[in-house]
Formats: sequence, structure tokens, C-alpha cells
Amino acid sequence: LLQHCWAHLIREAKALGSAPAHGRSEPFALLVRRQFGAVLRLWHATQQGRLSRAELIGKTRPLVEQMRALFVTNQAHGPPAVTKYCTGVLKRWDALWTFLEHAGVEPTNNRAERMIRPAVQTRKLSFTTRSEAGQRLRAVLLTVTQSCRLQDRNGYEFLRAALRAHRGEGPRPSLLTPP
Repeated sequence: LLQHCWAHLIREAKALGSAPAHGRSEPFALLVRRQFGAVLRLWHATQQGRLSRAELIGKTRPLVEQMRALFVTNQAHGPPAVTKYCTGVLKRWDALWTFLEHAGVEPTNNRAERMIRPAVQTRKLSFTTRSEAGQRLRAVLLTVTQSCRLQDRNGYEFLRAALRAHRGEGPRPSLLTPP
């Protein structure tokens, strides 16, 4: 399954509409952002329990068709910047709607980006490690601490248990099964 991130598409549309060199692109960019927003509002209503999945799919179907027609038309007849944007969106078209076809898939990767944020911040603050082994250790430690955080477990206690197990002083803890 592949779901292209809508937040990135919206950001690209916003840039398309605000760039001085793309002056004739602003109405198109505004319309695209409104249509993306309409779909996202329906998805959020489903997440909040105000709309069923069947209703979500039924209400988005006409929007999807309108959007596809908009992109196809502007790919052929729009200003150069709009044509380029439409070509890019149409190449990824099927990957835009995975969240409608499969429950549990989100239209953005915001959650995933929040999950890796601690690792990115650590890397930026500490620069880098000096060896491949150091890189692997950092990756493992960040994976363990983030996994423990998601499971509401104490990462420090998990690492202490892992070290005790390594010395043969107890059972090996698992990230797959909560304590």
C-alpha cells in the first residue's frame, strides 16, 4: 500500500499560488486547496465518528471525479507551473486515495513524521557518530526508546533489563510483548 501525503500536496499547491512568478496559478491553487480541504474535512468527520466509512466514500466519490477532471484539464491547458503540478499529481493519483480504500490509513504522514522527530532532533543536536557501529547503536537505542514510549513503558527500565539479560542475570525483555 502506498499513500501519498496530502500535507505535502497542499503545501505545494500553496507555494504554487503564492509564488510571484506563477501569477496566473493563484486561482487554480486556491481551488485545489479548497477541494483537498473538503476531502480532509470528510475524513476527519469519519475519524471523529460523525460520518461512517460508507458515507465518507459516497461523499468523496464526486469530489474525486471533479478533482481528476480539474487536474487533467489544467495539465493540458494550464500555465506551465500548473501543468507541471498537475502532471506530478496525476502520476501519483492512485496513491492519493489509499486512505479511502483501506481503513486505518491516514491521508498524511504527520503521525510518522512525529514518530521520527526525536531521532531527527538527536541527530541534528549531536551531529553524528564516528563509526558504523555507533550509527547502529544510535538507531537501536532510538528504536527501543520510541517503541517503549508508544507502549507507555519506561525505556530506561527496558534497557536495564536488556543489559541484565546480556550478563545472564534475567530473562531477555521483548518489545513485541508488553511486560
